[in-house]
Amino acid sequence: MIQWVWEAASRAKQLDKVIVATDSPEIQAVVQGFGGEARLTGEFPNGTTRVAHVAAEFSSDFVVNIQGDEPLLLPEDLDKLVLSLKKNGAVGMATLAWRCSDIDTVSQRDIVKVAVSKTGEALYFSRSPIGPLASGWYWRHVGIYAFRRSVLFDYCGWPVSELETSEQLEQLRALDNGVRIAVNEVSGPRVAVDLSGDIALVEKELYSRKISFSALQENS
Repeated sequence: MIQWVWEAASRAKQLDKVIVATDSPEIQAVVQGFGGEARLTGEFPNGTTRVAHVAAEFSSDFVVNIQGDEPLLLPEDLDKLVLSLKKNGAVGMATLAWRCSDIDTVSQRDIVKVAVSKTGEALYFSRSPIGPLASGWYWRHVGIYAFRRSVLFDYCGWPVSELETSEQLEQLRALDNGVRIAVNEVSGPRVAVDLSGDIALVEKELYSRKISFSALQENS
């Protein structure tokens, strides 16, 4: 799966370099085995601080935190993130969301929801039901973020916020400190492989896209 995500990220036109940051020697070996670049790091409280640790070596204006458990990621998703920061200097971060019409899932705490303003910016992220539910759908968050370099390192210097602790969502630290987050819409469904049952959901979507899941199985 990590190779599947790495290959998608490598096809993004707005990314100059793709590096896998991990605290697992096994994952590092797998990435190096298929020709990818990997950095072995220590333990970090969240993905953002881990990414910042590696990004400190480079002078890039933008840094994208890509989760290795997002096999439905498309290269154009990442291009959207970076371009949204380039086009709007007022936002410090960018992320993704899709319109989920399966209202039965809205109460699941492992599914993160986002409330989006009319201008396309995040108002709040929550594990509880939020959003335009009366319309029969909600914004389901995809946990991938693009940062301005300055915002990324500011984030690492801020204390953990009460909202972040309450929801167990690291992006709330940024909102708490006044960072504006652009939300880019992508087509759904998008499912991260957080639980074993998610694999079947990913399989179904890949088959619907006429993509053989055997390649993902071989690379997982």
